[in-house]
Amino acid sequence: MKNGVSISTEYKGLDPLDQALSQIQFQPSIIDIIDILIRYGAKISFSHRERTLSYLQIDPYIYNELVSKFPQLVI
Repeated sequence: MKNGVSISTEYKGLDPLDQALSQIQFQPSIIDIIDILIRYGAKISFSHRERTLSYLQIDPYIYNELVSKFPQLVI
C-alpha cells in the first residue's frame, strides 16, 4: 500500500476487503488486516456491509467487533 500495491484487485470476484471479511470467522486476527485495508482507502460497498450484517446471525460477537471498530460497515 505504501509501495503502490493496489487494495482493489479482485480475485474470483472478491476484493481484498470481501476476502478478509469472509475469513474473519476462521481467523479473528484478520480484523487487523481489515483495519489496514480501510485506513488505506478500500472502497466500502454494499457487499461489504451485507457480509458484515450476515455475522449478526452467524456470530454476533464478530458483528459487534466489526461495527464498533468500523461503523462505516453498518447498513
